[in-house]
Amino acid sequence: MKTKHLLLLLAFAGMMATGMAHNGHESGSTPDSLPTRGLPKAIANNNPKRFIRTPEQARTLESLQRLDARGELYVMDYTADYCLDELLAQGVKSNDELIGFAYAKLLNMPMPKAKMDARTGCSSFLVKSKNGHYLFCRNFDYKFSSPVNVVVRTANTIGTFCMNMMDGKVKSGSPDDGNSDNSACVAAPLGMVDGMNTHGVAISVLTVPSYGAQQHVDGKGNVTTTVVVREVLDKARSVDDALQIFDSHNFFAHGGDWKSNYHFFIADATGRAVVVEYVNEAGRDDKDVAEYSQRVTEIDYVTNNYMYPAWREPLRDTLRESKIAQAIGTTDSLAGAFRLLMSVHRMHDPQQQDKTLLWGDAVGPDAFPGTLWSVVYDLTAGKTYIATGRELEEGKDPFEMTFRGN
Repeated sequence: MKTKHLLLLLAFAGMMATGMAHNGHESGSTPDSLPTRGLPKAIANNNPKRFIRTPEQARTLESLQRLDARGELYVMDYTADYCLDELLAQGVKSNDELIGFAYAKLLNMPMPKAKMDARTGCSSFLVKSKNGHYLFCRNFDYKFSSPVNVVVRTANTIGTFCMNMMDGKVKSGSPDDGNSDNSACVAAPLGMVDGMNTHGVAISVLTVPSYGAQQHVDGKGNVTTTVVVREVLDKARSVDDALQIFDSHNFFAHGGDWKSNYHFFIADATGRAVVVEYVNEAGRDDKDVAEYSQRVTEIDYVTNNYMYPAWREPLRDTLRESKIAQAIGTTDSLAGAFRLLMSVHRMHDPQQQDKTLLWGDAVGPDAFPGTLWSVVYDLTAGKTYIATGRELEEGKDPFEMTFRGN
């Protein structure tokens, strides 16, 4: 039987670690009285890893383990070098360049080709619990026919990314089936779309409807979406630090097609939250604009509509935005944060979806985007709570975890 090779799909628009308060499958109780699940007992992953280069990469892949019954959520403790500083020195302007760097530096295998669907509907917001903890909340809504999501934990960061098979769909095989090659998972830290670090800084990326941003300022290095996410997680101690990181680079969205632009929601443990966006003077509909500028909005929630006033669409995400805006002031617990996430959740069963929360997406088995995961990062306590969209729809509790080795 031929070994199937798992491909890391850097899901731009369109990615968590060990020490738990308890081990095994029993539920725990959080300060906000939400039942949670601990991580299962660690079992070494024995899937093939024929294309890796170092012993640390092997140890990283052996830590990869399934959390849910469907095989849609995994956790991996990352101890290898993902060469961020070398990547920043080289600079990348596109997904292809980023994937090319990852495969050239981290793996001994040719760069694959994969296609991603850009139908998204993410939401992110910050609330303060009654015990004074700042909770960074995020739904990741994306269209994959059968998603595999991995929580990647380092000693200082925790976050989530998407992984799919060669053709962009997980038709067969899984990261723990004993057969599929997991080598490409070593590039996971360079593809994360949300996360938190030990300094209490969290970041998420969301799509917005315009052509891909690009900047060409002399003397600045070039970064794409998940590269700047990685640098913020590795280096920022505050929102101000994160903004300085953004300012130090030319930003390139991953393509020139419509709906390929992005904005970023960033918050820290002081309760400050901002949205970073890229716009141009010609307007959203002009594909040929060569230069975009950065705009920062101080606000504690975001969906897939621009916060920059001149680029906002009056009807886009109106109900999702209004639901969040009206509720964040009274959402003061971890349980409340998950209830609010569920209120703007993208259901996997189209018949259960509140159609008024959708915009412009066909509703059907071939087109419908669901919530792949919902996550709450406690910026004060350094804990992470995550569950797949399907499990939350079934009433299951989120998993509780923290950074690797804690």
